[in-house]
Amino acid sequence: NTASPTIRNCNIELNIGNGGGGGMHFRDGSQSLIENCLIQNNSTTHYHGAGVVIFASAPVFKNCTIRNNIATGNGGGIAVWDGSDLYVNSCVFDGNQPDNIKKIAGSPQLLAEYSLALGDSNKGWFGTGCVDAAPIFATGPSGDACLSQIASGQGVDSPGLNEGDPSFYMHGTTRTDEMPDMGISDMGYHYPLSGLYVSNLVAGQTAQVVVADATPSNTVYFVWSFVGGGPVNTPFGTGYVSPPFKVVPLSTDSNGNVGLFQSVPPHVAGVNIWFHGADLGSQSMLNPLAMTIQ
Repeated sequence: NTASPTIRNCNIELNIGNGGGGGMHFRDGSQSLIENCLIQNNSTTHYHGAGVVIFASAPVFKNCTIRNNIATGNGGGIAVWDGSDLYVNSCVFDGNQPDNIKKIAGSPQLLAEYSLALGDSNKGWFGTGCVDAAPIFATGPSGDACLSQIASGQGVDSPGLNEGDPSFYMHGTTRTDEMPDMGISDMGYHYPLSGLYVSNLVAGQTAQVVVADATPSNTVYFVWSFVGGGPVNTPFGTGYVSPPFKVVPLSTDSNGNVGLFQSVPPHVAGVNIWFHGADLGSQSMLNPLAMTIQ
């Protein structure tokens, strides 16, 4: 009841609550952090709060997608009782029945920022950076909660694209082509990535390098070459870059992720480049990439 866990990178779905809280239930002073979770398709047989129920607690939701939760009472997405403080940031709400967020009793304090919820702009909790629009999902190899994006082959951009809290840096992807999120983070849940990714490799622009799911709080080596794709022998296995090559050590965070922004010279369009790397903590190679600068 009073526990305050951090719940991160989880899928919470297809649960049925006999009372409230088909997906999650917080009460009696819980101050939990729920980050990058997909909370969907939960239900209640009676009562309120199919996705989440909150009693006298103060949870924080960041970069969650809360959708298609159906309550027989109110608060299909989140139901909140008196004595609670709910803070939502960079989340996406869609298809919750009969509503996304509902005060059930008393005067709980609710605030959403940089979040997406169709038809809720007239609600008191609709705060800074919120967008009143349908999210426009797309289905990719990772699942059907990706955001539609012209860059990944859809015909239209989701209104949640690049509209998350600008102070957040999210690892993972909302794209159907599984390229990492870059720049200002997208709203909602991000599917996990593993390995080495390079995006926006365009002459005269800024490319982003992401290494995801490596050894936490350790070192990875990012390596690139204009000469060729190896092979060369390394202490960690075969490297697919040819000398001379550039080696850049990077420090991973507590989740094993690290990102790097690198300017691409304006005169190198059409040039081939090879990327590889190694995870010092696991003594293993990352995935190689062979690309052409656009």
